[in-house]
Amino acid sequence: ACLDIFNRLTAIKQRVFRDERVTKAMHFISRRSNDKLMVKQIANEVGLSESRLRFLFKKQAGQSIQSYMRWMKVTNALKIIMRGEQLVEVAYLCGFTDASHMTKSFVETIGIPPSKIKIYEQEFKIKTCSNHIFSDFETNIIDKLENGAVITTIKI
Repeated sequence: ACLDIFNRLTAIKQRVFRDERVTKAMHFISRRSNDKLMVKQIANEVGLSESRLRFLFKKQAGQSIQSYMRWMKVTNALKIIMRGEQLVEVAYLCGFTDASHMTKSFVETIGIPPSKIKIYEQEFKIKTCSNHIFSDFETNIIDKLENGAVITTIKI
């Protein structure tokens, strides 16, 4: 299961964002990732049509805007789960429709349900951070058994 998680996380390729509207969309999503956002709402915010935003986002970020929004929600939920919050509460706080929707998103994104996160916490620590330029978003997988050595870093 751990190898599957690593394979899914490391499949994300680092991209260079050139279009300021895509970067602006990413900032907007990051600020409102717990809200129930619609692509049309984001497109209006950055001054693009919905179809043009979808096209540019996919081309420059290497993933669909919906996948990116799901990644953001899962990442936020992961941080809260690691603090020990109840899954139903986490789902509500992070803007999922319910715990079932959050579980489906976790499985699609990282390959395991949120209920299994605490099991893997004994071996690995997942640290997510950003320097407020969301194209520099990164997740570090840290081996707790090897004095906190970073196993891999995934940048989006």
